[in-house]
Amino acid sequence: MSEVLDWIKTSGHRKLTISGGEPFLQADALAELTDILAREGYDIWVYTGYTLEALRQMPSDSVKRILNTIDALVDGPFVLAERTLSLPYRGSTNQRIIAKVDLQQKG
Repeated sequence: MSEVLDWIKTSGHRKLTISGGEPFLQADALAELTDILAREGYDIWVYTGYTLEALRQMPSDSVKRILNTIDALVDGPFVLAERTLSLPYRGSTNQRIIAKVDLQQKG
């Protein structure tokens, strides 16, 4: 983890995109990474093939931590039949960009 953090911090960039494979298959490590980087003010986007609803049903504290620290989630699998070049930051029309305010657990 320290090598990854060092590489990110020395890159000079403050915006980070995390994508697949499937990032949530390594939820514990991803939660550790996003906790640290969010505290340091990084803007973090995560792409996942899961929907937000499926992630919220996972019995994982790490998944909850990730959703509470990232700035945006692009959810849903890429579907070739729904491929588009007209939507920013998405490859198919079924994918959604979900902002931080909508990611954080209510109540």
